[in-house]
This record gives sequence, C-alpha cells and structure tokens, in this order.
Amino acid sequence: MAQTAVLLQYQQEQHQASLAQLRHAGTALSEGSQSLARALVDTIEAQGRQALHDGLGDAVGRFRQQMDGSLAHTRDVLATLAKGTERASAVQTSLVWKSLVALLIGSVLAVAGTWSYARAQLGQIERQRVEARYLEAFNRADVVLCGDGLCANIDPSAKAHGADGRYRPIRAR
Repeated sequence: MAQTAVLLQYQQEQHQASLAQLRHAGTALSEGSQSLARALVDTIEAQGRQALHDGLGDAVGRFRQQMDGSLAHTRDVLATLAKGTERASAVQTSLVWKSLVALLIGSVLAVAGTWSYARAQLGQIERQRVEARYLEAFNRADVVLCGDGLCANIDPSAKAHGADGRYRPIRAR
C-alpha cells in the first residue's frame, strides 16, 4: 500500500512537471510568434512609408501592393498560429484530464485489489488459527493408531459431553 502511495505521488509530480513544461512552451511559442509577426509588420510598414516619401512613383505602387500582400499573408499566418496555439492548449487540457482519470481509476483498482487480498489473507489466518487449536489439542491427547482409525485413552471419571453424553475427554499424554 505504501509503495502504491509513493508511486502515485511520483506519477502526480511527473504529471505536474510535464504540464508546467507544456504550458511554458506554449506560452513562449505564442509570444515569440506574435512578437516576430509584429516586428515583421512594423518593418514592412516602415519600409513602405519610406519608399512613399522618397517619391519612387510606380515602383512605390508595386512595392505597396507587395507590402499589402505580405502584410495580409503575415496576418493570416498570425491567425493560423493563434488557432494552432488554441488547439494545442485544448489537446493539452484533454490529455491532463485523461491522465487524471486514468490515475484515479488505477488508484481505485489498486486500493480494491489490496483490500480484497487483505480480506482473503485474514480469512486464511483465521482458518489456520482454528486448525492450530485442533492440532495442539490432538498433540496433548493420548491417542494412537488402531488399524484404520484412532484409539484414545479416555478418562471415564470425567464429565460426559454432547447431546447424548457419548463424548468424554481424552487423557493427556
């Protein structure tokens, strides 16, 4: 039972450590991706403004179209990344719950198995106590083998036992 408790505690600690690492990795990934996307958007916008100010005419128009396309693409990537982070978080939460349920079921089964085993052992111990009492009494009695049966040196002066008084104590050796 103590080993089961120690194993349960160890599994819970491992589970908590894994959960913390997953959360940290998800947060770092999400923050890093958003920061990178913002930096890209800011850089592209700044370059676009500079080109407009320099008066590059048609080249600026084409560049602006490319910039708008890149900006739209970056926003799409950001949205996709955000959805992926949400899905990863949902999967992580699902795994945590499944792990907890499995751990709970395993704990219940371990306790039930231990309880069942303990009850069986207690019954066996009680049977062995009864058998030991009979063997102790038999070893003290003056009994010998008589063919296929037993013969006893009974005490005729002792009080009779049983419903019809057929039984008498056997003398000790």
